[in-house]
Amino acid sequence: MFAPSLLPPGNAPAQMTGRLHPYYEGETAQFRERYAQYAADYFEAEVQGLDPEDFFAWAWEYIRFSDIAGLTATSTYLADNAKLVLFANSRIQYAPRGAKIVTVGSTWLVTNPENISGAGVVAVAERCNAVWNHLDYYGNLCSEPLVVTSQIAKATASDPQDYVLITKGYFNVKCQYNADTAQLDTNSRMILGSGAYSITGYSDFHQEFTGDYGSVRMLEFALRYEEPNREIDDLERHVASGLNFSWEISIQGKKSLELLESVPFSAVSLRCGTVVEGNDTHPVGYLWHSSDPGVATVDKAGIVRAEGPGTCEITAFLAQNPEYSGVMTIQVAQEGGEGTVRFLGAVPDRMGAYQTVELEAAYEPPLGQPEEALHWSFARADPTAYSAAVEGNRVSLSCWRGSVEPLVITAQAAGVSVSATIELEGI
Repeated sequence: MFAPSLLPPGNAPAQMTGRLHPYYEGETAQFRERYAQYAADYFEAEVQGLDPEDFFAWAWEYIRFSDIAGLTATSTYLADNAKLVLFANSRIQYAPRGAKIVTVGSTWLVTNPENISGAGVVAVAERCNAVWNHLDYYGNLCSEPLVVTSQIAKATASDPQDYVLITKGYFNVKCQYNADTAQLDTNSRMILGSGAYSITGYSDFHQEFTGDYGSVRMLEFALRYEEPNREIDDLERHVASGLNFSWEISIQGKKSLELLESVPFSAVSLRCGTVVEGNDTHPVGYLWHSSDPGVATVDKAGIVRAEGPGTCEITAFLAQNPEYSGVMTIQVAQEGGEGTVRFLGAVPDRMGAYQTVELEAAYEPPLGQPEEALHWSFARADPTAYSAAVEGNRVSLSCWRGSVEPLVITAQAAGVSVSATIELEGI
């Protein structure tokens, strides 16, 4: 027997409009909404899949968890890893497979909803107990929660295990089908814990509504254990082939500016060794920064303005991932002022026996003045304790033994100089 429903308009999709409502379904929903708050296992949760127009939209709702199976000492599946979910809100009449629920410190995946029968929305949700870490286009670390079950140790070799260690483990995995997981396929690799795993049996075709490819919302596949490749796998962040990713930024612009001069600077990115330009799918932008606004300022378009004499660094950060940046050192000098000499790169405080370092310095003349060659000098240390091979602005410095007095190295040009002190140590 059926009767007009007392249920308010709900979130059921168009495919469910022909469903009739049994007697007392509305009353049951109203009772649930009123009294669910008194349940002991009642939680506030952030839930996906409740908007029929936008599956991935999130909403805050109150839910109730209940046990599926009793707790026993011989259980192979933890009782708290799978729960029945009941929604308190009477307007929620549909919970799709593959929807995520975030509550009680974990992400849960709806794996078995009861959308066709029943007076209330009930679903089985499984706790996600692992994550797939991967990098997006810009190298940001992304994580996708996984439900991993059913470890089975298998081997086809006939060798006795006294001589051969069989390490092939197989796991069953469920996860949401979305833009990130759509990148996976059979033979894709992932790092879980300290091990690497290869995907087999990848299935991205299970439809909720027959013939509707948009209703594919869950992936199921198996993982096969394999040894990680320590040369390319980032085991610290658990990213397969993560060490292969690189993003380098170089800045183009004038290194010497006149006072109050404004100059446009630009940045170029190399992604994994290839020049990249922004597009609608993967825009590329930069955030500009000056280390000393008293020397030079830079606006959001990369226009550098010289504000006062001195040296500062102009940095371009990748807007989509500020972990990557490029730096250029610029100088601002008044006409007729003094030039500067500086070391390019770090100079070590000490050197051990048989250690060699390459040092480089640069002379930056005042604006309008010609460049001059650098002159190197070495003092105080025992001359037999080191050797120095000078080639223009570079010097190759080798330590052969210890010296009581430290080595003082000086680069000089046009009456200005820079010096550094290095302790020479023996064996």
